[in-house]
Order: sequence, then structure tokens, then C-alpha cells
Amino acid sequence: IIYIFFIVCIAVNGLIAMQISPDLASNMALQDTIQKIMPVGLRGVVIIGFLSAAMSTADTDLNVASVSMAEDIFKPIFGIIESTRLSFIARVTSVVIGSVSILVSASFESIVDIILHVAG
Repeated sequence: IIYIFFIVCIAVNGLIAMQISPDLASNMALQDTIQKIMPVGLRGVVIIGFLSAAMSTADTDLNVASVSMAEDIFKPIFGIIESTRLSFIARVTSVVIGSVSILVSASFESIVDIILHVAG
């Protein structure tokens, strides 16, 4: 039910952007909508909110992936029991996964293209 609510909110935002600027490119819809609807003082707060939500999600996913690699792959395969070594492995995998993510994101123009390519 929560997922459906988020999808409806995203769709409504897209419809508002299309109504305001029908000839605008889809990758500029959010920026244009914020520029045209929000008052000057509130624009920065909205942009900071979007960035902080995105960064929070990204760092949580990166942390989960790196700890899972260390605990679920390296620990059983190589029999590592030292917490300092597992912590080092988690840090290294975090850097590797983050670097690969940056390379993937830089090679596509749209978030939709990234999602379709990675999910496919």
C-alpha cells in the first residue's frame, strides 16, 4: 500500500510538470517544477531535502552491500573471523561498489535507462 502511494505521488508530480511545461524534456521536469511553483526561500529547502533523501538511501544501500559482501561471502569462503580484517574488507568493497556505481551512472543520461539496464 505504501509503494502504491509513492507511485501515485510520483505520477501526480509528473502530471503537474507536464501541465506546467508540456514541451519540457522529461529529465528537467522536477527542476522546472521546483523553479516555477516553489517560493524563493523554500526552493533551497526542497532541493536540500531531495539531496539528503537520495544520499541517505545511497549510503544505506552501499553500507548494506559492503557488509553483506564481507559477512556473507568473504567470511564463509575464506574463514575470516577477525573483526578488523572483516571491517577492512567491508571498507574496500564499499569503495569498489561506489566506484562502479559512479561509472555506471556516468555512462547513462537518464535514471530510467540505468534502472532498465541494471534490472535487465
